[in-house]
Amino acid sequence: MRLGPQAGDARDGGGTAPGRPGRPAPARRRGAAGFVGAEHGEAGDIRADSFGRAGATGSSFEIALRSDMLWTNTSSDQAGVLAEATGTASRGRLMLQGAGEISGLSGVLRPSREGGLRYDGGDAETGAGLKVGGGLDWARGGLALTANGRMLLAYADESYEEWGYGGSLTDALVLRGDIRF
Repeated sequence: MRLGPQAGDARDGGGTAPGRPGRPAPARRRGAAGFVGAEHGEAGDIRADSFGRAGATGSSFEIALRSDMLWTNTSSDQAGVLAEATGTASRGRLMLQGAGEISGLSGVLRPSREGGLRYDGGDAETGAGLKVGGGLDWARGGLALTANGRMLLAYADESYEEWGYGGSLTDALVLRGDIRF
């Protein structure tokens, strides 16, 4: 198992509102950090013959424990009829992620799942919750298709809902300029 830090971030900002001389922009302070422990790589891959299917070239599985935390603070001065305002928000997450890869003649299929705990604090929604998500990626040559979704299954405030889904289709030949329209 390999353990290591994820990307970290700390920022402080402010200034004047764009396009509005003399009006202050909100001041912003935020910080983020994360940690990941993963079981994967050369020694950690679980390799098989894609469950015995003819023409398959192999498969692998990865599992990771990921944690991250975020803190943000924003404030603004009074501007015209708008009152002075401040706000803070924080979030911590501990997620278990799993992904597989199945290679074959028709391309590479990569299903993924994740689930874990999160805790929100600050001036808006606060409390603990359980989040799950998953995705499916397929690629062949320069063509890639991605679909994913996520959902907050349970939360301290039972009336709060959070969910989302997304997808993309990418053709690397068009992006590189090898094919022109």
